[in-house]
Amino acid sequence: MPNPLTKTINSFFGVRNTSPARSIPDNALTAATDVDIDDAGILTRRRGYVSSKSIPNITSTYTTRDGVSYVVADGQISRLDDGLNLHTLAPSTANCFCDIGANLFTNDGLRIQNDEVTDLATLVALVGPTMTDAPGTWPAGTYSAVFTYHKAPMGLEGATSPTSSITIEEGRCVFAVAPVVAGYVATIYMTDADGTVYYDSTGAALNPALLINDPITLGGSALAIFESSLYVATPLANGSTYIGFSLPYLYHLYDSMAKYIIVPGEVRAMMPVTGGLIIATDAAIFVWDGTVLVTLAPYGVPRGRSITLSPDDKAKIWTYRGVCEALPFANLTESKASFPAGKLCSTALVDHDGVQQFIALTDGSGTAYNSRS
Repeated sequence: MPNPLTKTINSFFGVRNTSPARSIPDNALTAATDVDIDDAGILTRRRGYVSSKSIPNITSTYTTRDGVSYVVADGQISRLDDGLNLHTLAPSTANCFCDIGANLFTNDGLRIQNDEVTDLATLVALVGPTMTDAPGTWPAGTYSAVFTYHKAPMGLEGATSPTSSITIEEGRCVFAVAPVVAGYVATIYMTDADGTVYYDSTGAALNPALLINDPITLGGSALAIFESSLYVATPLANGSTYIGFSLPYLYHLYDSMAKYIIVPGEVRAMMPVTGGLIIATDAAIFVWDGTVLVTLAPYGVPRGRSITLSPDDKAKIWTYRGVCEALPFANLTESKASFPAGKLCSTALVDHDGVQQFIALTDGSGTAYNSRS
């Protein structure tokens, strides 16, 4: 005869540990260690793993949405192939990344596309070229000149220097000289007499986008590609964050006086989704639509990689109040489960035993906002 005090539970609906113990349903869990719960509520023991590769001195790692993994170790960034072999690409100490298509961007200024590395960190001169005149046959008038630097061998042409000008009489010519900087090649651009278009020595016109733009800021706390621009977040001394965004498709050129936003708090993560750019700070979560910054939540995220993009183009966010998603913004766990957020986190979507799971890895520190008393 069955024991009337026992009850068979055939399915579970996950962790419910925010209510007093007497209020928790029979088929809820107060903790779940090394087990998985699928959409049907079936509880299975999580399979263990064995070590397949040991890589010493790793300082950061990143896997793109296309499934390409990168490792930064011993001051080098390398691609990890399917056989877990490292292919060294370039010197790097990056600890922040973003990707779009086949492109990986790092916060030390690298762009990696199909193992080809481009250095986005350019040099912009603070003074114009030195201009002198000599006997010659040039028309009289005012000649203006600028110059750019190109970093060899994998760099891009940076923005122009300030303009220098000189006025000559008939029967003279003009020379312009740029300062020599080791590792860089200078290109001089000069106008015709009283002209406004700059040409190099081959007669090619200067790209107008290079006129007096700023270089990328290195060491940003978060990166994202949004509306064809590279967004770089840089903390300010007053506790806010300056986010500069590049010219469209020109990820190394910035207009620091016009193309930027100031976000209150320390920006720790950014992720583009349909409808805007999610910006998560230490104290709040925002969305930027390219014009307006709107607050989504009055709580923030730990340091680390707190946001992952799901296949339905929604951001899954590990916050100080559990797991959230956007857009639209919703807290998925606040009323159900209680977890300490930790001071440092990393998130990912993982396909495990036929189930796609959102994984949040933390140091386990702190006390949950909604812990049961």
